[in-house]
Amino acid sequence: MDRAGRIAAAAGPVVVCGSIRDALHAVTMVGNDFRYDRGVGFCHKNGQTLPVRVGQPTVRIDNMQVAAVAGND
Repeated sequence: MDRAGRIAAAAGPVVVCGSIRDALHAVTMVGNDFRYDRGVGFCHKNGQTLPVRVGQPTVRIDNMQVAAVAGND
């Protein structure tokens, strides 16, 4: 939700539908609030495991289809 150009509250949990290519082409703004995700994932290849982290800033994506997750009012 946007109030006076600033993020006011999260819109989740939601399910995002569609093509990642379409979503990337629809990015119209990128924030300066980059943060790492709290969790740690793992990359597995050729019998080796490496811990990895992911993160991103807030982004504005126009024309994205989202649906509320059932049971989360």
